[in-house]
Amino acid sequence: MPRLRLFLLSLGAGTLMALFVAGGVLLGAWLDTLLGTGLCLGLVLALVGAAPGAFLAYRLVVWGLPQR
Repeated sequence: MPRLRLFLLSLGAGTLMALFVAGGVLLGAWLDTLLGTGLCLGLVLALVGAAPGAFLAYRLVVWGLPQR
């Protein structure tokens, strides 16, 4: 059962990471069209969204690991 729990938590962590990156891309694309800056803000905000997404995904997986 712990393997199944870890698998489900890792699916949740991947989804969380994808949501943060996609949110950064969408917000950046909207700001790019508003300000006329091309794709600059979309790329920057995708990277900015990846940092907290990766951190929260890591915390979610560590939380799901069995304690020793």
